Amino acid sequence: MRRRTLALPFSAVVIASALCTPLLSAEAASRRASMIQIDAPFDGPVESASFDPATGQFILKGYEDFHGGTWEGRAYWEAVLRPTLNGRIEFDDIQTFQPDSVIHGCGVGGFQLEEHGYADRSGITATGVPVHATWRFIEGSATGELSSRLRWGEGTFDYVMEPTFTYHDGQTHGTMRCIPPKPRS
Repeated sequence: MRRRTLALPFSAVVIASALCTPLLSAEAASRRASMIQIDAPFDGPVESASFDPATGQFILKGYEDFHGGTWEGRAYWEAVLRPTLNGRIEFDDIQTFQPDSVIHGCGVGGFQLEEHGYADRSGITATGVPVHATWRFIEGSATGELSSRLRWGEGTFDYVMEPTFTYHDGQTHGTMRCIPPKPRS
């Protein structure tokens, strides 16, 4: 007789669990990290330039405004440029997106990207020098809503640096992994 009394509560737990698990799984699945395709135009100026004769490196500082795409906001950067023997100018920088930046489908907040790229002087035209770079999200750099949502990201930047040290019609493409905001009820 005792076995029946123990079996009944256990059966009830199993049945309740079976009924509730799909509901819990549906909510958990809707909150799992998803991939967001990044496609964002940008433009901006170089605000200052300096040269370190000891290292042969140029330091450029500026910002980029992202508008009308997956990202919106302003990112400040400081790049270290190194001319190479093969006619390229290679650079590294950290881009810092301001706290009011938006990643559509993920949230609002700041974040940083590590960027590595080059300009090929052999590609100079009347409109400027083509520049190509790769970027990677710096883990732990996100603030605001993005601090608990943004998990990973990488992609490319492509633009033409004009003779006036400005650039227009830049384009970034990539992928970011993000836990989407909870649906509002």
